[in-house]
Amino acid sequence: MLKNAVITLLLALSATLGYFLYAQSPASASAPTTAPSLSPVGKVLTALREDPALANTLVGFCLLDPSGKVVATHNAQLALIPASALKTLTTATALEVLGPDFTFPTELRATAPLSENGILPGDLIIKGGGDPTLALPDLKALVKILQEQGLKSITGRVIGDATFFPETIAGDFWDWSDVGNGYGAPCAGLNLNHNRYTAHFSASQKEDDPAKFLKATPELPAVTFTNRVLTGSADSGDGVSLYGGPFATNIHAHGTIPLGSNDFPIDGAVPDPALFTAHHLDRLLRAAGITIGDKPTAEYHQPTTAEHLLHTHHSAPLSKIITHLHAVSDNHEAESLYRLLGARAKQDPATAIRAHWKQRGLDLPSLRLVDGSGLGRANTISAHDLARLQFVTRQGPQGQLYHDSLLVRMDGALHYKPGAMSGIQTFAGFIQSAAGHEYAFALLYNHAPSRQTTSPWTTQLLQSINALQPQ
Repeated sequence: MLKNAVITLLLALSATLGYFLYAQSPASASAPTTAPSLSPVGKVLTALREDPALANTLVGFCLLDPSGKVVATHNAQLALIPASALKTLTTATALEVLGPDFTFPTELRATAPLSENGILPGDLIIKGGGDPTLALPDLKALVKILQEQGLKSITGRVIGDATFFPETIAGDFWDWSDVGNGYGAPCAGLNLNHNRYTAHFSASQKEDDPAKFLKATPELPAVTFTNRVLTGSADSGDGVSLYGGPFATNIHAHGTIPLGSNDFPIDGAVPDPALFTAHHLDRLLRAAGITIGDKPTAEYHQPTTAEHLLHTHHSAPLSKIITHLHAVSDNHEAESLYRLLGARAKQDPATAIRAHWKQRGLDLPSLRLVDGSGLGRANTISAHDLARLQFVTRQGPQGQLYHDSLLVRMDGALHYKPGAMSGIQTFAGFIQSAAGHEYAFALLYNHAPSRQTTSPWTTQLLQSINALQPQ
């Protein structure tokens, strides 16, 4: 009897000690709890779990109160695909590491000094610093500056130097259907017009007949088009996909455009950003009366040696770039920031980003990071980690600027970044309750049947947070 009693006592003590250690461990201290069923948020989560339309949908949700305490969750530790809500990781890191006043430089360099009679006896180099915002008007301004410096002739050629970033200019996990279209534009050390062009098509006189390819603007050098676009019904909308990819010399266009379209535009991804930039700088120089000895070219691997700096162009400050990035969910801008963080740290961007947040006290165990935009479906993060990122960023040195750069809804109560791709809708940011308290949150749907299915639940959740009263 005594032996059995001792064994029973030891088992009880072991269970108690195990529970105590678990409760006090760092993992459990931050582990989310389920929302109380009687709270406004808890009631919505309970109803959401019981919705048969979401039976095959993975939903992750985490809500943090103003102190960072977890107050409501659903599958909060489950690693899910974040889509463009992942951009908040890239932008928050960039703001803290680079600062809001950072600008991307683009340099004009020459392999020889400009002579007194305006001759450059060598090559003109446009050397990129990763700027995702360089545009044709900027090239026109650079040509004017060169004219003011007295340039009249280049004996060599214009070279686009994109070696600041790796020459693998698209994400390893981007879909084949993404990389030829405008939203999947590549990211190089030298970019122009967000590395996008517009393909123009004209519909035929009746449905199912071939549509006509008109042109690409701005002009793409060394690229041909294979047109398989057909004429659809008058209300068919944009059904065209462009298949190309990095360094492609032939782009295939498939799909339909609406009947009655005389000039239907489709955004495409520039396959060779550095050559695209050099080509258009070359054209502008020649149009300005400057003679050039040879055709433009590009370099992605070996940096060009050009000791003579002629001019440095600077982008808008990072704060403005990030506000635009959040507003339109620009993949190209996010990828440029992602690659820049790696280049500055001289390591893989994902490693650099993890290291920054670790030293800020934020581990992200659910994070798998394969790009900076969320375009790759191999990215994962949990609702808990994504919500914690929002909270820690808000408490950091750029917290207010980051908060204000997000989209605003609900009469200013909601500041957030959404994300979407096929079967996925995500949201991350901050919402203020009617009592004036700010909550950080993340909400992720994976394998959702439709946006019409998830949107009512998103609205109800956000409204229930807005209705919270202090405990």
